[in-house]
Amino acid sequence: RHLGQEKWYFRDSNWSPDFAESAKQALTLYRAEGGEAGPEIDLVVAVTPTVLEKLIESIGPITVNGMTFYHEDVIAALEYEVEYGYAKRQIPFEERKKIIKPLTLAVAKAVGKDMVSHAPKYFNLAKDMLAEKQILIYSPDSELQKKVASLGWSGEVMRTSSDYLLWVDANLGALKSDHAVTRSLSYTVRPENGRRIAMTRMTYQHNGKFDWRTTRYQTYARVYAPVGARLIGVTKFNNTGAPIAVDPMAVDQGIDLGRQWFGTFFVIEPGRTGALEYIYELPEAQLKSDDN
Repeated sequence: RHLGQEKWYFRDSNWSPDFAESAKQALTLYRAEGGEAGPEIDLVVAVTPTVLEKLIESIGPITVNGMTFYHEDVIAALEYEVEYGYAKRQIPFEERKKIIKPLTLAVAKAVGKDMVSHAPKYFNLAKDMLAEKQILIYSPDSELQKKVASLGWSGEVMRTSSDYLLWVDANLGALKSDHAVTRSLSYTVRPENGRRIAMTRMTYQHNGKFDWRTTRYQTYARVYAPVGARLIGVTKFNNTGAPIAVDPMAVDQGIDLGRQWFGTFFVIEPGRTGALEYIYELPEAQLKSDDN
């Protein structure tokens, strides 16, 4: 509905907040689309743009196909190339993303050469990126996956019997606007007539303006809470700050990953600040767990 697509493609497989689940879906869709060496893949590794920035910062600028990439703006440069630059360079639309492969190979080659004399630097970088969840790993091999999970590298949703909150934003049709959006999350629990009422609010500050990669920020915002949590209300504080109550019946909800989730769509205009608030009752079992 929001992306104008009738089918689910590999490019959009990263839907679950649990990386292991998203990785399984990515493998399924990649293979179904006839991806190169699909049946042979036995490890899925996800990296954020931060990893590429850090690597180029270490090795210095990289020149590929007449283009020089610097760590300060490598992501913006790549985004521009695959959205607009390819046309100016008279590259066919279906080949617009081919720049990624030679860039990856060039970075890998430079890193390999530099690592010979600066191995500790890259070891520490890898350790930091894994700790920060800038790199996540999944293996279909159950034993290997257990080892990855034990090291905290799997990106799996935490399993816990205590109170729990996970806020998940999914950019749907908002171009690359995430770079311009800052967020702050609050969470409070108050007693009320023998119940415990939880309130969580995400405040979005859109610092950008309309341009080739930035537009109004459109997010499908999901809140994951303990199973048994009951939704009381959802309020949108729009671009002028005026609250708009959402009919609870219009809010999506269900059970996923052993959690109760609630979800709704929220839009914030460039240059504005808005907020989305969920209020729900924690389950009785949660009260007993917390009291103990």
